[in-house]
Amino acid sequence: MSRRRRLRDYYRQFEELSPEEVSAGLRERSAQARARSLAVVPPLDLSSTAWHEPPHPEVVNAATFALRRAVSAYPEPTAEAARVAIAARHGLPPERIVLGHGAGEL
Repeated sequence: MSRRRRLRDYYRQFEELSPEEVSAGLRERSAQARARSLAVVPPLDLSSTAWHEPPHPEVVNAATFALRRAVSAYPEPTAEAARVAIAARHGLPPERIVLGHGAGEL
């Protein structure tokens, strides 16, 4: 049977029906298809750390925002101990040691 004939036969079934009846039939068919697709839920394998799909875009945006803030943050005041240790290692006074996030910032 040719494709054209199949399409014609398919649409011929709607000729005798009102638009409301056609719409109701299509909604019913769609509801049945949805119910069938929800009936089968594949098992979720939690035996590994790999996730089966990419992360949600909002999660990626939040992580990117947090990492960018951390890269340009200034050293914490508790970094004084690191300055003293570095100064002692190189035989310098702690006032001459400057901590920062890379040469671009310093």
